[in-house]
Amino acid sequence: MKSENRQKKEFTFEDFFHLDSIHAEHDGLNIISMEEFLTRQALKDKLLDYETGKPLKPPNGKTNWNGKDLKPLWTYLRKVGHVRTDWNPGECTAAIPASKDPNDLAELELIMKQINAEDVKLESFVGKPVPVDAPAIERLRENSCERKKLCIYDEEMQNAPLIHFQTGKHEESNQRLRLLTHFYSFIFFQDWRQDLWAKRFVRDHMRYADEIMCAAAKVVNAMEAKAKQNHKSSEEKSKNGEYDALHVRRGDFQYKKTRIEAFELLGRSQKILEKGTTLFIATDERDKTFFDPLKKEYTVYFLDDFMDLLKGVNSNYFGMIGKSSSLHSLNNRVST
Repeated sequence: MKSENRQKKEFTFEDFFHLDSIHAEHDGLNIISMEEFLTRQALKDKLLDYETGKPLKPPNGKTNWNGKDLKPLWTYLRKVGHVRTDWNPGECTAAIPASKDPNDLAELELIMKQINAEDVKLESFVGKPVPVDAPAIERLRENSCERKKLCIYDEEMQNAPLIHFQTGKHEESNQRLRLLTHFYSFIFFQDWRQDLWAKRFVRDHMRYADEIMCAAAKVVNAMEAKAKQNHKSSEEKSKNGEYDALHVRRGDFQYKKTRIEAFELLGRSQKILEKGTTLFIATDERDKTFFDPLKKEYTVYFLDDFMDLLKGVNSNYFGMIGKSSSLHSLNNRVST
């Protein structure tokens, strides 16, 4: 007999983001599943092998890859999709021309050449942001800063029926590819109005689903109540329910730089946070004794302290709820 309390374990992006409303509110943006895409395009011979130019169907004609080994699918998409190996966020800026007019592409190249002739330093923009409607050369100078190359959304990419951003090792170049960065620091729009539209779109729509956000709101409300109680001596903090937050990543990605010891973390936080402040820590560290040095300095809370507010919520959402609760802090000023 199946348990009624058994929680869902298989997810799609639609479980985490409200894709249905994005689709409904923008006529020019259609979001479909991989299965529907393969059915509508691949099975109708609309996807061509880049080497032979002939139609190529997915492995075994399969369209539903849920729960399957995805390596054959990724290999297939690399054969029928346009793959770029030069889009490295650390070296170049992804430039979107204002139109398909070749003159716009040429102008972007010329602007980048002019910027490279200068000695642009990051420090020159600190506290002096360029206006959002400034000329393209001023905005690109700020956006690219010390990067010397452009990754242009060129004519070939514009005409490609499928663009596949590959991760892992590229077979021919032997490069390791991974497009993981903040979009607003990587993508540059030649037309400042397109730039604002894209950023507002992400701001208004690319957020977690309501179940996650509402659960996080409960935690935020509880944290504000804790802060008001803990800061009775501070009228301003008590009134606002102000609390600080840390997002301490200890397990994901296995980056050595994230493995900061608690005493070092405390030392860094003391430069910003007040002694005795109410502190919410979003973390994937399971051994909470790790944070004992911070507990001696601050009044510390974790998502674990609010499990009574998350009854019935899928535990696979907890990481996102914790992160969202820290981001909703009035003073989320430290992240490691």
